Amino acid sequence: MLITICTSRDEALVTQLARSIRDARTLAQGQWIHKLVDQSVQSHNRYLRNLLVEMYGKCHDLELAVAIFETMPERNTVSWNAMLHGYAKNAHAVETLDLYKRMACEGVEPDTTTLIATLIACNHIGLLALAIHHFSSMSFDHSIAETIDHYCCMIDILGRAGKIPEAQELLHTMPFQANHVAYTALLNSSRNAPLASSVRSFPVDTMYVLLSNLAAQNATFHN
Repeated sequence: MLITICTSRDEALVTQLARSIRDARTLAQGQWIHKLVDQSVQSHNRYLRNLLVEMYGKCHDLELAVAIFETMPERNTVSWNAMLHGYAKNAHAVETLDLYKRMACEGVEPDTTTLIATLIACNHIGLLALAIHHFSSMSFDHSIAETIDHYCCMIDILGRAGKIPEAQELLHTMPFQANHVAYTALLNSSRNAPLASSVRSFPVDTMYVLLSNLAAQNATFHN
């Protein structure tokens, strides 16, 4: 018997359930949601299939994410982004970049979310030049406005590549007020570099967040 998922309220419920699945510990619940969708009259609904790809990516089950993605009768940018982030956040950098190339070949335009995935992938395998290319291509090739998240990715990439002065310059010249995420990216990516002068210039509220995060990490390590 097919289950009915045909109203906006039904979709909202499935969305809420799927997005409550955050990691492999809740994979069993995710598989139940997948079964619910497959047994419904909306089993090929693109919105719901996109949710499943995203969900399995968060659960680290890329085999199922790929299976759903590849069998979708029609994909949109959200579909590609879900699979790209599934790869990127599971450290499958080569697969992320290959899929991005395939996306371009199929004529699908990227968006801000797409470029985050490519920058994460470049960061995983230390492709500084390619990261700079993708970052620059946002406005020049795709008319996409950079967000603070893109700048934070680039600060992290530059720092990990040993380009500390460039990372610091980007942090201080980007068209956004640096937040604790940007400062954390700089610190985490340049732990072996002398950053005392930069740390002294961090805002007090940022320093409080950074110290709180360090304390939490230290407590987790000792536990």
